[in-house]
Amino acid sequence: METREDLYMLQATLNNLALLKIAYDSGLDMQNFTHYVVSYDFSFDPIWGNFSIAIQELAEEYEYYPPDSEEVEQEKKYWIDLAGASNTYLDSVSVLVILDDRIEPFELWSIGGYSMGTWYSGFGEIYPIDRGMVLIIDEEEGPIDYTNALSLIVERLNLEKGRV
Repeated sequence: METREDLYMLQATLNNLALLKIAYDSGLDMQNFTHYVVSYDFSFDPIWGNFSIAIQELAEEYEYYPPDSEEVEQEKKYWIDLAGASNTYLDSVSVLVILDDRIEPFELWSIGGYSMGTWYSGFGEIYPIDRGMVLIIDEEEGPIDYTNALSLIVERLNLEKGRV
């Protein structure tokens, strides 16, 4: 009988494969993506790495500020304030900034998550800024759906299928 954790690993692996499909459809070189299977037995989930590789290759400029890092607190605060999300608690969130002239104005997007628990999951929001976007990620209760996030980002980059 499968445990909840086994089912979650399967779901996360399938989600990662879907993320790789989006990267492939966007024309990215798939040789840059070397991992796709999730294994909690070995504490290995490659989806963040694959998401990050895809964003680095798709966007003109990309910057990541991790949670719980005092060294980047001022930078995180700058981007959070610029996005108009100044009520965000700085310590627990990651901030991903994407700057690209192809990004046109859009409305705020929320990104759901999934978790092994019954009630909690991570969440994220993508805020528009001038010629860019700010993704605020709170994964304290679980991961966000990076496949959905990549799909929304690709859509905003106005990419034709198979073209970066």
